[in-house]
Amino acid sequence: MQNTCSLEFVFGSNAPRLRDLRGVWEGPVTRERLAPAYWSVLFAFGLAFLAQYLLSTRGFWADGLVLYASAAYLLVRFLRRTEAPRGAAPPPPEADLSRWRLPARRWHRQALLVLIVGALAAFLGSGQNHASLGLALVLGLAVAAYLYLLLRPGWNPVSSRSWLPRYVGTGGLRLAVGRERLALVAIVLVGAGYRLFDLTGVPAEMISDHAEKYLDIESIQNGARPIFFPTNGGREGTQFYLAAVLAGLTGYTYLTLKLVSCAASIAAIPAVYLFGRTLYGAGVGLLAALLFAISKWDVSVARFATRAEFAAMWSAICLFLTYRAIFKREPNTFIWLGLAMGLGFYGYTSFRIVAFFVALLVVAAVLFDPVVRAERRQVFQGAASTYGLALLIAIPLIRYGVDFPQQFLLRSATRLTEAEQSIVGGPLRVFLGNVWNMVLMFNWQGDRSWLQIVPKEPSLDWVTGALFVLGVLYGSYRAVVQRDLAAASLIAGIFVLTLPSTLALAFPIENPHLSRASAALPVVMVLAALPLVFVTERCRAAAWATVGRRAAMILGAALLVLAAQANFQSYFKDYGAVHRLTSQNQAEVAEVIGGYTKLVGTNRSAWIVSWPFWIDHRVVALELGDFAWKERAVIDRAEDAVPHRSQSGPKLYVLHQDDVRSLEVLRGVYPEGIVHEYASAKPGKSFRGLYVPR
Repeated sequence: MQNTCSLEFVFGSNAPRLRDLRGVWEGPVTRERLAPAYWSVLFAFGLAFLAQYLLSTRGFWADGLVLYASAAYLLVRFLRRTEAPRGAAPPPPEADLSRWRLPARRWHRQALLVLIVGALAAFLGSGQNHASLGLALVLGLAVAAYLYLLLRPGWNPVSSRSWLPRYVGTGGLRLAVGRERLALVAIVLVGAGYRLFDLTGVPAEMISDHAEKYLDIESIQNGARPIFFPTNGGREGTQFYLAAVLAGLTGYTYLTLKLVSCAASIAAIPAVYLFGRTLYGAGVGLLAALLFAISKWDVSVARFATRAEFAAMWSAICLFLTYRAIFKREPNTFIWLGLAMGLGFYGYTSFRIVAFFVALLVVAAVLFDPVVRAERRQVFQGAASTYGLALLIAIPLIRYGVDFPQQFLLRSATRLTEAEQSIVGGPLRVFLGNVWNMVLMFNWQGDRSWLQIVPKEPSLDWVTGALFVLGVLYGSYRAVVQRDLAAASLIAGIFVLTLPSTLALAFPIENPHLSRASAALPVVMVLAALPLVFVTERCRAAAWATVGRRAAMILGAALLVLAAQANFQSYFKDYGAVHRLTSQNQAEVAEVIGGYTKLVGTNRSAWIVSWPFWIDHRVVALELGDFAWKERAVIDRAEDAVPHRSQSGPKLYVLHQDDVRSLEVLRGVYPEGIVHEYASAKPGKSFRGLYVPR
């Protein structure tokens, strides 16, 4: 029976690829006729870049909107002339279901028993929020049994059969690296440079969150093995366990946390490439990876050393595997997606939205793509295998959520509900306002906090921001005219994957939030890569004049250099200066106390006199390299120094520059004390020290 449904899309390999599209023209195609159209689209790009430059650097929003509107008109006009609209959908090919058959396993009954017993043992053994070697063993056996039962012959990213023939032949080892892989290696190196350059200097100061992290790392080093860390609102533990291993080798500093999160960020670069390549070919994949590698958004999240970078990394990996699984209907890829998703749950809270987005993608593909619909039962079985493995891996987290639901959901509940603060103005109104602010985040006004980026600066540089707007426009055109479900899903992904930020209904001031929206980073970069690759492919496909092709290539290269420079300036120069001026000067205080320690041989006779909203003494202890000092570091009032008179030897008291009262009290207690004024490199952050010789 003929399908009469008019709402049909094409997904993946069924959608027209950029490199396969050809222009649709009336009459003979001539170079003279092509040239004006291509010059007009280059002019549209120029208008978009000028618009974003005015928005980002000058704040001229009216001029920017007019220029963007003009660029949009020219781009749509060009697309209508050169993009082929989708014709009648051909009947879907006969589904090949042989690849979905489960292989005959000799030990399938034993493996099923291991799976069931292992899952139950993992759930029972996860009580009291304690991970043990036995728990890891039974859960590992259950996962191995799951893979043994469900993996079919076919694509396997961890099998040597997938990659070994490229590098080992009958003649021995061989170097089989093409230009595409060399380009990816170069991009990864660029990304590593952005993440590791002056890593100790930007940002230089820790904040209280980093001290909280070390409390958890210290507990791991002391033998604790939490599954979930309930302190500070509740946190997943991947970063803490990796940092604990690294700290055991090198000692704990701010650099320890930075190296862990930057390593995750560097690992995300090839995942973004694979994601973009799966959707629209190698050009989009490489450009998306490059934009991600130099993006101040991801660089700031990585170098600030929070758990959020794991959301970006696992999001990129899961999105790549999801689209591949749907495009190719590969049962094995669904299983590897489950493995990645399960591990992602242990990275960062906002990653949970990726699991929801994956489900939406599967349902949308089955509903709107006739090719996928023909194998809907098998696709749903593949998705079930994804979530089955993800839930199996997440059993310890699930057990913690069952035992301690309040702690497990605390961070999300305090933002989404009135658990901590009332929602002012009604939930729907606040949510719509949050979505609007999130839309503005990319090109107009971003995160308000100074912790990770220049306050209120757009999260994208002016080059990437312009490409992102053009990419959204081009993706929307592909979704509407060509029924490209992949493009439509990318547009939807912006809104879905930023929900961890926009659902901060009780604290709308925290939206947009770079860290909570980090799962959307891969989608944003792929959309930004689309238009530039689109123009390049058009020039090649149309055999445009040499001068035009060269102009397009020179323009593209120049834009990427400008994007790299803009991100470098924004993060390392502008943000570096803002962070140095705004953050507290714990390192300077630690330097003074460290000098005193070298003089007298101990820091046991050094104290900080408490002052509201001043330095965190735990961070000072970390800077000193003696975290135990935090237990005796602070006296709440100057009067608490009176008992110290009975201690022999020198003493040091560090005071806020405005704490005149405490200084007078200490002078009364120690008339022989010597006051030192310590000038800070940060305006308004100078402090005093009272040194007691004997």
